[in-house]
Amino acid sequence: MRRNRSGLVSDIALLSFLVLLFICIVFISGAPDDYIQNIIILNVAFILAIVTYFTTVTAGLVLNLVFIFTYGFYTMYQTISLGETIELNTYFWLIMTPLLTVVLWIFTLSNRELQAENQRLEKKTANMAIIDENTDLRNSISFQKDAALFTGISTRYQIPLTLLVVKVKYWNEIRRIIPEDKLAEAIHS
Repeated sequence: MRRNRSGLVSDIALLSFLVLLFICIVFISGAPDDYIQNIIILNVAFILAIVTYFTTVTAGLVLNLVFIFTYGFYTMYQTISLGETIELNTYFWLIMTPLLTVVLWIFTLSNRELQAENQRLEKKTANMAIIDENTDLRNSISFQKDAALFTGISTRYQIPLTLLVVKVKYWNEIRRIIPEDKLAEAIHS
């Protein structure tokens, strides 16, 4: 269930990020008077999101605070010195940039969990390809390579070599009948 939850969180975060970007695009297209300013702020929001993606949420949120204070001072300057009013786009960007950062961080976090699980499974698969997890015996490919090596050593140094191969008839049927823990117990005894 953990794998499915991480994948689901990743998908929801990516879709949320795309929805937020769509909202930003619609907002920018609805305000042609402030087009350049909105594009610049959208680029800053992207840079903050990218920094969050490659670092941590703390770095992203600290940079968001710097952006919010800088944009707040810029807005205060426009309001005090130029006599302009505070418009909707100021509030929009003050809310949207941290939202973009947090949503991309959630996406990054769930992707990192999936990558860690993938690495763990790859290591487990690599070990299982060479050694049986239950019996600690090598598989047939590894056995054939080792047999060729030991046969060569035996011939070269004239050492007697005894080889014992046991093949259990109906092995798959036995595995279905006997529980896994009792089967491992029977093999080791």
